Amino acid sequence: MRITYDLLAMAARQTLNRDFRTLNAKTNNVLANVGIHRSSTNPSASSLSSLIGIETAAINNGIRVANDLISSYQVADEALVDLHATLESMRDIVEDVALGNYKKKQLAAKDEEYQALVEDVRSILADSEYGGKKLLSGCDAVVSLNLDAVTDMSMEALPDGAMATASLAIAGVTGARNELVLATTSAQSAITELEEQADEVTDFESRVSNALSAMAVVEALMEQLATQMSELLSAQAHSSPWSVWQLLS
Repeated sequence: MRITYDLLAMAARQTLNRDFRTLNAKTNNVLANVGIHRSSTNPSASSLSSLIGIETAAINNGIRVANDLISSYQVADEALVDLHATLESMRDIVEDVALGNYKKKQLAAKDEEYQALVEDVRSILADSEYGGKKLLSGCDAVVSLNLDAVTDMSMEALPDGAMATASLAIAGVTGARNELVLATTSAQSAITELEEQADEVTDFESRVSNALSAMAVVEALMEQLATQMSELLSAQAHSSPWSVWQLLS
């Protein structure tokens, strides 16, 4: 009978271990669904840290990029304010020449004044930059401006429609400023969304950490229970093997 009792006790332990393996597999499946994999040395901690770190870095990088864009838009807008004022002065000269009756020397003086403003325009376009990138000219421009029509003008030979050309140039700068307002609003909205995502990641980390802590406690209790049950079942199997077998079947 002792052999029979030992076999029943072994069967009871095997049944208990099978149930614990099933529970452990289900726990791993739950964690895998959120991209976490438990290790034998530190269950889930390293995987969770890696997952949260990657997500947080991506969010922070997105916020940094959006803030840089907003800063570049602000610098560009300040340059456009100066450009707008310069173009208005140029239009005033064009209007004065178009409506006046200047002699050759007087026209030369007006053109000299105008060309000085042209140089100011070119300087603003060339020197307005942020982070080493030009904002109003070239491939990195945050707004598209074409002022060739006004910068190529001469007061000594004023072209037809010069006043309209100058007015269109001013309108183009106003439109560019409006575009920057929209772009800035869009970037600010992106930052708000990213900050909300950051809060969600933090909340996710907290909830998963709490769940992992709870699982660690449960696993410790399971191991303790397995040991105690094994001992109890072994003892019970020697006194009443059939009742143990029926309980675990």
